[in-house]
Amino acid sequence: MDYEALKKMPHSERKDTLEGLMLNVEETNYMKPLTQDEIEQQRINLTAALIEKALIEDSFRIEKEKHKLKIAPIAAAAKAALDAVRVGSIAMMGKVYNIPDYDNKVVVMVDEFGNFLASRPMKPTERQIPLTHDQAREKMTKAS
Repeated sequence: MDYEALKKMPHSERKDTLEGLMLNVEETNYMKPLTQDEIEQQRINLTAALIEKALIEDSFRIEKEKHKLKIAPIAAAAKAALDAVRVGSIAMMGKVYNIPDYDNKVVVMVDEFGNFLASRPMKPTERQIPLTHDQAREKMTKAS
């Protein structure tokens, strides 16, 4: 069969010819070959679609960055609160007093509010009792 001649026939004649030759007709999806003009039109459509997509994605990226800037302080506060709940303490900046306990040979760390923070073994250089230690200890004993 000459398919090129079939393409050139008028629609009604082509339909009659195809119906006379057919075994059956089915409604299905298929790939229709494109002409050069149709391919060129599809390239133009592709270019326009890609440009539109790029513009929308840029707009989305900008909005996403704005959203991240709004969320960042809230997320940081939530993380800090979660850490505080999990650990049972919060990070602070302030004075920490290292108090020697010569009886137990440890140095106790106390913040400016009087909270016990930690203790560690004394270093060899810290084991010598200074002369002012007894005076400060007497003040602390009298206060309690």
